[in-house]
Amino acid sequence: MKYFFVALFILPFVFVSCNSNAQAGVDTKVVNVSAKQAKSLIEKGPVQILDIRTPGEFAQGHIAGAININFNSPNFEQELSKLDKNKEYLVHCRSGHRSGNALRTFKKLGFKHIDHMNHGIIDWNNAGYPLTR
Repeated sequence: MKYFFVALFILPFVFVSCNSNAQAGVDTKVVNVSAKQAKSLIEKGPVQILDIRTPGEFAQGHIAGAININFNSPNFEQELSKLDKNKEYLVHCRSGHRSGNALRTFKKLGFKHIDHMNHGIIDWNNAGYPLTR
């Protein structure tokens, strides 16, 4: 009987804890892709390209149709929160480091599907794919 009351006391906290993890974006689907796979995703559509490099890097050349939200900006999370979390996003930076770190924020905000270009725009350039200015 004593264990029954202990279980009744503890179980609500377990359920609340599990529920808060679900709200934190645990269900975010993240797919790591190469530049070749990213190009295929873009051609098939619809996917929104999200370039998280600095505005200066973006101005030097970016994938056509990309939107730029600077990972280094203090408003990065706020700017991401304005996006439609149900859309599919192809996210990249220069080398994959910043975009890899940004995945936590996408999960926290509850984005549903993120395609992460592992080696960033460097891989895109090495594959000979076009950039626009």
